[in-house]
Amino acid sequence: MRRCIILSLLFMSSTTWIHSQSITFPPDKNISTSDLLPLIVGQEVKGYYSFKFARETKDKKNEYNLLIMDINFKITRDAYLTINNKVWFFRETFNGDQFCFTFANENAGVIEYYICDMEGKLVKLIHMEDVKKTHIYPTYMDNVYPVAHKGFFRDGINPKQEEYLEMIGMDGRSLWKIHPKEILINGKNKGIEELSFYYADENYIVLNVDIPKLDKDDLKKQSDHILRAVNLETGKQTFVVDKRHAKGFLVPMGVQADQDQITFFGQFFANDGSKQGYNEKENLGLYTMTYDATGKLLQEHFNTWKDDVSKFLKLNEQDQVDGNRNIWIQDIVGTASGKTFAIAEMYHRGFSNIAFSSGYAFVRDLLVFEFDADFKLTAVDRFEKYKSSYQLANIGFLSDYTIGEALDPGSFDYKFTSQAADRSVFNCVYDNFDKSDKSDKKFVIGAVGFNRDQELVNPKITLTTNPDDIKVLSAKPGYVAVIEYFKKDKYATLTLYKFDF
Repeated sequence: MRRCIILSLLFMSSTTWIHSQSITFPPDKNISTSDLLPLIVGQEVKGYYSFKFARETKDKKNEYNLLIMDINFKITRDAYLTINNKVWFFRETFNGDQFCFTFANENAGVIEYYICDMEGKLVKLIHMEDVKKTHIYPTYMDNVYPVAHKGFFRDGINPKQEEYLEMIGMDGRSLWKIHPKEILINGKNKGIEELSFYYADENYIVLNVDIPKLDKDDLKKQSDHILRAVNLETGKQTFVVDKRHAKGFLVPMGVQADQDQITFFGQFFANDGSKQGYNEKENLGLYTMTYDATGKLLQEHFNTWKDDVSKFLKLNEQDQVDGNRNIWIQDIVGTASGKTFAIAEMYHRGFSNIAFSSGYAFVRDLLVFEFDADFKLTAVDRFEKYKSSYQLANIGFLSDYTIGEALDPGSFDYKFTSQAADRSVFNCVYDNFDKSDKSDKKFVIGAVGFNRDQELVNPKITLTTNPDDIKVLSAKPGYVAVIEYFKKDKYATLTLYKFDF
């Protein structure tokens, strides 16, 4: 029996179907729904791709099939990549022009990176040996991040357990490495800084830096929690952002950047003397900070829940953003109009059992924070949706803020943001349930869209097909791709829906 995915292109108005067309992929490609991933550059969806094992060659090597598709799922490239059969596939990364496919053999201490162009041609094979698995860094913690149109950034384990982070250029060569610095204060060794990736685009790379062994006297000369921006060409430090701010401890949750400046968005908490630097039970509000490319501070705004956000958003006792309530910023969207929007979801702790071994977290309404061209808060819009619940292990031992960290991206209702190339419009998409009829719970796909009239709208699509489960894929602005699973009949459909806005 041949296997295929049925694709339906459904163009919908608010009341009727205008067009419906069923499509099947070529049966010899054997594409499954779990293989499809979007090609995203910034916040623009360019198409889709699939990368999976195809066959074993006569010389006992493995061939993987790379399929590249346009925005309507039409196959535009069909290529094969021959892989060493001693390594296994771990992950893929796309930087707008190239793919980096990671393969590894943990037992042999080998990692291989296959960098390919959009034609499926191999640009560079990077082979690393003597990458030993340790209790601190198993191989799966080796991460590769896209640097748009510039290459890839490695943050993970290295040969002979050498500690460094590395920038890989478009030709697959190592451009530079960053080694953790030894911290000396008054001639005393205070340990090695801990580095991790935070953000990258074609203009900036930002690292998270923690120095865990500093005491109160040391902090008078050296902060223990900073963001470090480095030059994309050289890896040299350009500026730092101290998270221990006089207004409160900064917890960055998003970035909006262009060639000339970079803005950090996040929440700020009450400072305290703990190693982490802040009291998670005292969430004070939202902040924005903008720097130019040299590190000069251009602006900073601190918006407290009590005095500033409350002007635009009325919260009741059930959803106060305080000791047991929080928001998670999902994305930051800048627009051609000069406005910037922070997309967030409310969440809070649910009940847990006596042993704290398990419990529930609840995801609630969507919040959109609107900022003007100077990043001043000008509005907050709340979009109601039914409460979702997710079970978490050890929830009783998690702080209210770290519950948000423990919720993986799939646990939130938010799924993606897509934006037009000219940045004139965007939509963020979430999935949810219509629970108005408890006997007939239906999937709902909702969007918050910024339309050409510069208005925020909230169109929704209720699925009438009654699937057992769904998976949402990023799509071009105004659209959403939905995979619907039907367990009894053992098939899935992929449908491209159009929102009415």
